[in-house]
Amino acid sequence: YPFGHGLSYTQFLFEDLQIDAGPIDCQKGQLQVSVRITNAGARKGVAVPQLYVRDLQASVSRPLKELKGFGKVTLLPKESKLVTVEVPTDMLGFTGVDGKRRVEPGAFFVMIGESSANIRLSAKVTLAGETRSLPQNWRMVGQLGMR
Repeated sequence: YPFGHGLSYTQFLFEDLQIDAGPIDCQKGQLQVSVRITNAGARKGVAVPQLYVRDLQASVSRPLKELKGFGKVTLLPKESKLVTVEVPTDMLGFTGVDGKRRVEPGAFFVMIGESSANIRLSAKVTLAGETRSLPQNWRMVGQLGMR
């Protein structure tokens, strides 16, 4: 089974992907992604939206998909909720060939879906600015909110 695979007695619609417009600043920016999830079935269900990112221009080879955020949303039949994932630019960083963590400017492909194999919506975003080094003790933390 693909990463994030799960079964449900209902179906979910992923719509209205919204991503902050314009280039995002490498130095102190934040990627904010919102999507509306609707329970299209006749039963109560739990959706687990997952946000994946692919770095299209890194100076080293990167994975095709990296999980950067996920959440659990309980929806009644025909109910919708707006789910927002905030990803600090630090989470788009990687370890370079010199062993140091960094955030580089460039293009990124943002994907959201129910599993790594079931991507529902996607868009391209750009990080702008200068390459930034991350401290040795850096830790990855993401946040997800719902309305």
